[in-house]
Amino acid sequence: MHTLEATAEIDASPEAIWRIVLAYERWPEWSPLFQLVEPETPEIGLNGEWKLNGFLGRIPYTGTFHQVGHRPLEAFAFASISLSPPYDFIRHTVLLKRNGPVPLVTWRIEYRMSGGPGGWIVDRLLVRRNATTIASKQLSALCDSLDPKDEHP
Repeated sequence: MHTLEATAEIDASPEAIWRIVLAYERWPEWSPLFQLVEPETPEIGLNGEWKLNGFLGRIPYTGTFHQVGHRPLEAFAFASISLSPPYDFIRHTVLLKRNGPVPLVTWRIEYRMSGGPGGWIVDRLLVRRNATTIASKQLSALCDSLDPKDEHP
């Protein structure tokens, strides 16, 4: 399993950050990782399953995801139930830590490629080559999506 991770201080209230993180139906509006998020059962929201189309590196995927962990204002994680090749598994974890007056946010992506030499080559050329920027771009986009009135004075 491979891990991509970025951490940044975000000058906004923890509550404002958490509202953006949990508004999964709006991720495609701001996130470079997600193009479609469609709940299977909208009335149960995050507690249900949702179809997600996204990119990891330059490789698109489609899958069914579900929440695997949630501690309000601390951690939110979701993982694939089923996923299109070349991925076998993807898990996203968002961690929020109070770091003095400015919260520290970590976006972690764990993934496993399909086996064989094809998966290895795709991973090295099209995912890991961009690995240092994938999670960082996600955090920058999250920060840019915050309403200025939610920022700390």
